[in-house]
Amino acid sequence: IFFFKAFCLGCLSFKGKSIDTVSFPNFEPNLKIVNEHVFVKKEGDSFTADGLEEYLLKFPDHKIVVIGLIADGCIFSTLKSGCKQDYEMYMVPNAILARSEISKEKYFKKYEKLGVKIYNK
Repeated sequence: IFFFKAFCLGCLSFKGKSIDTVSFPNFEPNLKIVNEHVFVKKEGDSFTADGLEEYLLKFPDHKIVVIGLIADGCIFSTLKSGCKQDYEMYMVPNAILARSEISKEKYFKKYEKLGVKIYNK
């Protein structure tokens, strides 16, 4: 998850790998990493990660940008959950993968119905 006065939730799956053996991807060069907080999710919805809700409560009035894998899986679960909790949710279309382009477009329409906005900066 990426928080820019917002936060960025990256929905990445490392099934079968220890978190300390996985090298994290190089993020967008203009993305400034402001802390080292890592929240490990055990389910598709990133908001189920231990400590994330408490952390977000420290920062009122923020936007949440979601990136990662898979459009019809954890991305959808996270966006839906964030919208239900009245967070201002954003997605970066080029930073979300899906099983196919057809599936990706189908879920982008679902995101739009939820009220998710496209992050263009």
